[in-house]
Amino acid sequence: MQPEILRKSFLYFLLVALGSLAELETQLILASSLAYLEKTDLEIVLSRTNEVARMIRGLQKSLRAKLSSTSH
Repeated sequence: MQPEILRKSFLYFLLVALGSLAELETQLILASSLAYLEKTDLEIVLSRTNEVARMIRGLQKSLRAKLSSTSH
């Protein structure tokens, strides 16, 4: 496979990962609302999911830049 195709596939994978992360955040908020998870624990976990989301977005940005530089 060519590197550009691999990058595009990986970008799609990262998009799906962000969606899954958003689903997890929703489930955590629901768990907290239903008293299955303490608010302090929710805050800790959500700060970590936000950190993971930032890392994924940074990786997406880097891959997009590489794709745009190779397509010119």
